[in-house]
Amino acid sequence: MNAVLQRLKHIKTARKKLRDGTVNIHYYHRRTGKKITGEPGSPEFQQSYADASKFDTRNDHNTIAYLVELYMKSDAFIKDLSPRTQKDHRSNSVGVLSRFGKAPIGAFEDKRIRRDIREWRDKRAESSPRQADYALAFLRRVLSFAHNDGMIENNHATKLGQAYNGSRSEKIWQDEDIEAFLRHASPEMALALRLALDTAQRQGDLIRLTWTAFDGQSVALRQRKGDVPVLVPCTDLLRAELNRTERRAVTILTGKRGRSWTTDGFRTEWRKVALASGVKGLTFHDLRGTAITRLAESGCTVPEIATISGHSVDEVARILETYMARTNKMAQSAIAKLEDFRTKAGQKWKPK
Repeated sequence: MNAVLQRLKHIKTARKKLRDGTVNIHYYHRRTGKKITGEPGSPEFQQSYADASKFDTRNDHNTIAYLVELYMKSDAFIKDLSPRTQKDHRSNSVGVLSRFGKAPIGAFEDKRIRRDIREWRDKRAESSPRQADYALAFLRRVLSFAHNDGMIENNHATKLGQAYNGSRSEKIWQDEDIEAFLRHASPEMALALRLALDTAQRQGDLIRLTWTAFDGQSVALRQRKGDVPVLVPCTDLLRAELNRTERRAVTILTGKRGRSWTTDGFRTEWRKVALASGVKGLTFHDLRGTAITRLAESGCTVPEIATISGHSVDEVARILETYMARTNKMAQSAIAKLEDFRTKAGQKWKPK
């Protein structure tokens, strides 16, 4: 590589082969997307590089920073996302703005930006793969917003894979985990555990669940994510717990003082009980996967599970794959069915 190009930062080289076989080389500033003219090392090139490096604050409405601002002021952000999700996105926007904030929106029309995005994601993944994926997901959402609004034609932040390859497989609340948690849980936390296990709903939806949602037989709610209405018939255990729970607030779940939970307050209390009980590596969210897995183990079909959890049929199938629905119980059930089939069919295959 030319010594001048090695010395200067953020230069992107693009080669284009012409019909006569010659190759034209073009140079761009990677962060601003501006073209650099002249031969490397020439005064024209140096001046063009200096001009391309400048960020024109008078034209900031053409930058990714402005696009992020537009998205965060949109209904898609304010009305469609929960306060917790909004908070997470604001946190993830910091990394996006630090790397791409000054870049012009037009630079993201070039498919070669995919390499820049992937390199940025992989660099962040060196310290935290999961946070790197979260930051990429935010950028992808912003570009999707721009695409839907007609500001860009393509979203080149899609289909880049994941840096974090961790799986929630085996992250199932076993009976011993539940029993350990309940030994240290207050009645309020015990009810939260039962609601999660027997309804397969998200933490945020359960915290906001009001007594008007319970008619004595079922729990009806509209999930915040996706605005999906769900009607969950109560199990005998859940119905009994709800009937004997004192109605101290508008919401079903409350703290010890009878006040409705805030998201942070609930999470803090949940962590305290989990720590005291010795339950490690399991989250409240895993209760949703556990509930879905238990429904599958009970013989429920995927469409039946979807009516309870509020997922689509495809989403339930993916969750069962993630949480290793092929547990020991299901494996034993499968073999038992095979043995029963062989017996009824009169098959007696024995080794010679």
